[in-house]
Amino acid sequence: MPVVTATAESHSGPLARWRRSSYWYAGAVVVGSVLIVLTAINQPYNQNEIQQIGPYDSGSLAEITSGTRQPPLDPLLGAAVQHLLGEGQLRQRLVPIAAGIGALIVMSLLFRRLRLGAAGPFGVWVMATAPLLVRYSGYARPYALPLFLSVVFVYAGQRWMDERRIRWLVIAALAAAGLPLSRVPEPTAFLVTAGLVLAWFAVRGCFAWPAAVPLAAVAIGAVGLVGYPMYRDLASQTTGALYDPSPSRVIGGFDEGVAEIVTAQLPLLGSWLPWWPLTLAVVVVALAVPAARRRLLGWWFFWPLLAAPVAYALAYHFVNPYPFELRPYRARSAIFVIPPYILAVVALASAVTNLKAAQRWLRSAIVALLCGALLTQLTGMVRVLTTNEAPDFGQVAEILTQELPSDAIVLYDAPSEVGLWRHPFIATPRYMGHTPYTGNVSRLMKRPRKIPERGPVYVLILDGECSTSAICDAPSRPWRHVARGWHVERRFDRFTLYAPDRPADGRGGAIEAMRAFGDAMGPELGYPAYFAAAGLLTAIGRPEQGRQLVEAMYSEATPQVADDIRRIADVKGIDPFR
Repeated sequence: MPVVTATAESHSGPLARWRRSSYWYAGAVVVGSVLIVLTAINQPYNQNEIQQIGPYDSGSLAEITSGTRQPPLDPLLGAAVQHLLGEGQLRQRLVPIAAGIGALIVMSLLFRRLRLGAAGPFGVWVMATAPLLVRYSGYARPYALPLFLSVVFVYAGQRWMDERRIRWLVIAALAAAGLPLSRVPEPTAFLVTAGLVLAWFAVRGCFAWPAAVPLAAVAIGAVGLVGYPMYRDLASQTTGALYDPSPSRVIGGFDEGVAEIVTAQLPLLGSWLPWWPLTLAVVVVALAVPAARRRLLGWWFFWPLLAAPVAYALAYHFVNPYPFELRPYRARSAIFVIPPYILAVVALASAVTNLKAAQRWLRSAIVALLCGALLTQLTGMVRVLTTNEAPDFGQVAEILTQELPSDAIVLYDAPSEVGLWRHPFIATPRYMGHTPYTGNVSRLMKRPRKIPERGPVYVLILDGECSTSAICDAPSRPWRHVARGWHVERRFDRFTLYAPDRPADGRGGAIEAMRAFGDAMGPELGYPAYFAAAGLLTAIGRPEQGRQLVEAMYSEATPQVADDIRRIADVKGIDPFR
């Protein structure tokens, strides 16, 4: 009896700990899932997402895959969901939602497999509340999906290395093939690094060759057989070079690339990860504490997961041929930083239990550091849940359709400097029909006759910080320009709705509005309004007045701005008199 009792007691401790850790893992996944779903429901679509889901209702596979400028896996899955379940913000974001939740589940399974004790659930809790993961797991573009496939490859590869069962190698191969079919830059760096690291560990004797070589071959083979053809196909659909890796490009743009990383990329990461001094401290201490460093650097999968965001950032800043102001670094690409950061957190947390009693002070300091890293990112997570990161065109549609007359003429503009992006009006047809009429000022000079002949005129301005962003995800800043004869009717989100002090009707009222706002903004910001007014004057039989308006605009501009306007006008054909 004593022997049996002792055996039962000896097994009850590990079993109880196993059950407790299961509850903590499950709790983290549930919390992360709720946060991701709430974010997907609350955050409005931005321009890039609208473009992504636009072709999904097509019955043509070629149109679905070519219309998104992305590898085919994500659009095909998204289109399949839409055809099965119909349209709806949550349904059309179901693929990234499932991928983000799946990444939490697979990371939980991986940490359980590695027998990390309490450090494993803690790492999943940090991951589940990471603002980057929460936000971009509810974002209809291929970011959460390749992240999920990366951790699936890691987990299946680890199971293959441990058990040598062919099914795990097959799962790893499927994940590896799916990676470049979902996205090219980060998966390529991930897979190439995985193959090289596995080979290196085998050479060093850390892994058996029969285990490491097949997995390395799967990773490298996916790059050659799937990744390279996918890159060539995307490059053939793109005007201009995707990358220019020539030595002259790298050397010539080195100082600029370093400046971009320091002034743009690192601050962006600091604004999304936990308070950046704590984030930096976690990484530094994880590398400084011997037990944490050995564990972290000994995980073969740490290096591929780290290589994905690092290689992409270096390529983006050093061999990207486009000016940085045209394609600024976006937070959604930084989602690939999350897995290696979580591994650093887990390695440091697991090292706490290995510290000697004399190092109690160090243990307490590390625990405080890790708790601070978790708690300080909660403010960013709350911001994701409560603050729109893109203009809410659904709200715009509701206001325009419910608060303005159905025959209203709404002139919409997103002012920006000459040549920069002017965010289009994307409420139609997704959020509203075609009443009231809403026209992009930047496009009206090409089709002035589309403006209705009758109807009260209003002006809708999208805040000026959207001039440098295709998705307008900069912090909101109200537009402050005052146009003579117009007053602010309403401000909401990033928009300002203007109404005339005295009635302005039809095309004549539209001409008055565009002249007034062109004068308020000045030639550099308001040149489309001048061109649109001139085009409308020409359309109603008053071309000489239109010509005088354009000439007056050029005379008011500085010589440099005037030259820039002429250049853009020639390229886009927006000057009706050139």
